[in-house]
Amino acid sequence: MRWVDPSELDRWADEPSSKATLPIFIRRLIAGSLPKAALLSVPGGSSVFLPGWDGIANAEACTEFVPQGTSAWEFSTRKDSTTKANLDYEKRTKDPRGIDPKTSTFVYVTPRIWTSKDEWVVSQTKRKEWREVRAYDASDLAQWLDTCHAVSASFARELRRIPETGIVALDEFWEEWSKATSPPLLPSLILSGRKDQIDQVAGWVEGAPAQFFVRGETRSEAIAFVAAAAVAGEPEWGHLLFSQAVVVSTSEALRAIGSSRRPLFLIVDVEGSFSPQVLIDRGHHVLVPIGNGESATCGGSVLPRIARDEAQASLREMGLSEAEARSLLRNTGRSIPVIRRRLVDTAGGERPAWAGKETSRVLIPALLTGQWDEGRAGDRALLGKLSRRPYEDLAGDLTPLLSVPDAPLRKFGNSWRLTSHEEVWELLGRFLTNADLRQFTEAAAGALGLRSPEFDMPPEERHLAGALGRRPDHSDALRAGLTETFALMGSRPEAASAADDTEAIAGAAVRSVWSCPDYVDTFALSGTSL
Repeated sequence: MRWVDPSELDRWADEPSSKATLPIFIRRLIAGSLPKAALLSVPGGSSVFLPGWDGIANAEACTEFVPQGTSAWEFSTRKDSTTKANLDYEKRTKDPRGIDPKTSTFVYVTPRIWTSKDEWVVSQTKRKEWREVRAYDASDLAQWLDTCHAVSASFARELRRIPETGIVALDEFWEEWSKATSPPLLPSLILSGRKDQIDQVAGWVEGAPAQFFVRGETRSEAIAFVAAAAVAGEPEWGHLLFSQAVVVSTSEALRAIGSSRRPLFLIVDVEGSFSPQVLIDRGHHVLVPIGNGESATCGGSVLPRIARDEAQASLREMGLSEAEARSLLRNTGRSIPVIRRRLVDTAGGERPAWAGKETSRVLIPALLTGQWDEGRAGDRALLGKLSRRPYEDLAGDLTPLLSVPDAPLRKFGNSWRLTSHEEVWELLGRFLTNADLRQFTEAAAGALGLRSPEFDMPPEERHLAGALGRRPDHSDALRAGLTETFALMGSRPEAASAADDTEAIAGAAVRSVWSCPDYVDTFALSGTSL
């Protein structure tokens, strides 16, 4: 992806900071181009003013820009490139400071546009004083940056082409997201059993600019799926997506990058509204990652849970034993966010700040309900009962958690929802007490056991129940969240390690709901048999 043009590099070389910054980017380019490169010395900052070579590298293999073996590098931002290159060449040939010219490559680098570069290389090569002589100018650096997107994005920030924060290349995102675990996650794990969704992403990539959504349990899972699909996709569309996609997370960054006339694949992870059509009219493809509970107004793809057999094979390939792979999939419900969290813990990674003891008591009511509508009096009353204080006080403490990194909650209008009920259960379940579970089962049984008021109406009028305000005290969202909590208590009781017999408590509560007279009446009135 072309982040930086040669003319921009030439102008940047006039800035005072460029002399100290250029070696830093060259060092990153060398490291990013050749993983097997052993960088012996490429100083940056004030070190570039010390005597000696500007850089020395040793590479086991040759790439387009890094010579094989030892290469000695000189950098300069001076306008008179030929004069400066001659001075450096003569000085280093006379005193190579421990480098053997006959077995090494001399490399001169300038961010200037140097029209006589090729003639200079031919002239110096004829002297046969070095094994090889190379020179890179602004055009070469722009091409080199095209192959190293992470360095290219950083350079674009240095040139103030894009904001300092709020934008990251898709390959950078994948690198950080997949390698935060031990062992690192493979694309095949994220893609297990999701071939149809891969094909849908491919269709979006290969089609005309348009808006598209991918729904995962969390937004991060959706973005990671797109990155994994790019890694494992067909060479043409996979490479195109991986090399031209950026993840944008702030409105400021979206305005800056969206104004570019270079077509991009924009993965827009921005809170609040934006105008996708404006971006599409500029030639950009727009993808919106969404999590559970979020809605989309365009066509897209919904990710199912990963397939057991394929996922188990991927975990084995990652180095887990067959028993470990089976156990991990069973205990996480084949949820990618939960699997990743488990493996982040294995890697010694930090848990989110909100998953600590200090915040746990605030989040326990949210953990137990999963989702609710604060516009409903019954929902507010139940949350207040679980928190043992007025609902308004609870909501005030939960609101700051909406904007923390890796936020556990999302709020849309009056609707609150955990980003991932399963993950929050895994992280906070250990803080649940017997008193919490007893209070929850009592409150949940009451909410789930109540008959819907519509069944007190004549059958021919029940379709008017909503319009007439004849609705249950508790929202459908809350009732669904309570049901999911019971399922988690039964399927993953080990997460609530401080409580006694969580699975049995859940089973008893569910039986009490099913035996509730109102609940039985509701089924009878709806024509459903138990």
